[in-house]
Amino acid sequence: MNVETIITLVFLGIAVFSGIIGLVVALVRGDMKKFIEEKMCEAEKLELTGKEKLTYVIEAVKEKYKLAELFLNIKKFIEHIIDLSKKINAK
Repeated sequence: MNVETIITLVFLGIAVFSGIIGLVVALVRGDMKKFIEEKMCEAEKLELTGKEKLTYVIEAVKEKYKLAELFLNIKKFIEHIIDLSKKINAK
């Protein structure tokens, strides 16, 4: 394992750790809970079906907290590291 790979893994660890900490802080402070309750009330006012309400709330949470974006970026980063490792091992 070379230095570039180790540095990349350290940065990945820091990014994942900070994302988890941010999520936990949001949950503990209750901000996320309040936001979800507000979106649930909005979904009720829109008179959506049960499944549509769930989809509406999930999309709103994804949009506000960018959870999907974080996971997609981590996935791309891990794929990049795997490709880099394969190239290094092939040499």
